[in-house]
Amino acid sequence: MTLNDMTGRTALIPGSAGGIGMETARGLAKLGASVVLVGIDRVQAQRAAQEIRAGAGHDRVHALAADLTGLQGLRRIASQVAERHDTLDVLVNNVGLNRPRPGRQPDGRHPRRPHRARQPAGGAALHRVEVQPLQPHQDHDDGADRPARPGTARHGVTANVVYPGHGYAPMNRATPIGAFPRLYRPIAPLVLKVVAPLFLSDLTRSARSSIHLAASAVDERNQNAVWDLCARLSASILTESTM
Repeated sequence: MTLNDMTGRTALIPGSAGGIGMETARGLAKLGASVVLVGIDRVQAQRAAQEIRAGAGHDRVHALAADLTGLQGLRRIASQVAERHDTLDVLVNNVGLNRPRPGRQPDGRHPRRPHRARQPAGGAALHRVEVQPLQPHQDHDDGADRPARPGTARHGVTANVVYPGHGYAPMNRATPIGAFPRLYRPIAPLVLKVVAPLFLSDLTRSARSSIHLAASAVDERNQNAVWDLCARLSASILTESTM
């Protein structure tokens, strides 16, 4: 695939001190992008940034530290990025966590419910930050509730949903058995200790989708076709599950 030169563009990647996020940051930095890494551990994030700078051939790779499972951390990172950069071109929302049981953060929000830092992107100036729960659906005139189509967000922001595939990332290596569905728990140790290390350790493969979307022109016709197909398949699955 042909990827564009990312020189002059800024990418923010939460959850990039290791794993798939770090490989995504590495790939974008090699294309010339200015990359901001975000990790919960400051030392680990700084080490990752140093390693990526050495391989990218430039020094436009920086690290920030914050706990992004709560709104306070999100607001702090958004403020720091706005202070240091005039524009934000790419946001790869890579941060995630696995927990065996539901719980709530100090701000009262469920940790499994993702948040969106709304920030004008695509080269727009960083002038305002709103943090709100991610709303994956939008209302329509006919009363139906359908997935929001990529590219229709305000401020000219294009939103893409990417499934990177399975990867033996640090978060997956630390997955507690209780996080697996009950049916799979008996074989979970075999998957975590044998299958995943053998077949899923190359995280550069898992990072390809995000790098491609960030550094290449998206064919809207193909994008819309895939989106419509996913919407139809999801609707059929939901219909079957309610029968």
